[in-house]
Amino acid sequence: MSKDLRRVLLHVPLGILTAFLTYTHWALGLIFTISFLAYEHNEDLHTKDQMWKDLKGYLWGLALGGLGLFIFRMLS
Repeated sequence: MSKDLRRVLLHVPLGILTAFLTYTHWALGLIFTISFLAYEHNEDLHTKDQMWKDLKGYLWGLALGGLGLFIFRMLS
């Protein structure tokens, strides 16, 4: 498994967590997202490690979490 793929997969759970936090209360999801973006931006300023790879995993997780919640609500 490539290093880039591992980085993407590492951030998928954070996106899923954000989807569930947003489902609980929109402000929780917003605060978590802003905090995550601020952290990633700060890290990229110091390490220049291509933050977009982390965001890609985060957004995939957010999409999967949203899809999971949509399916759950449709079935219940």
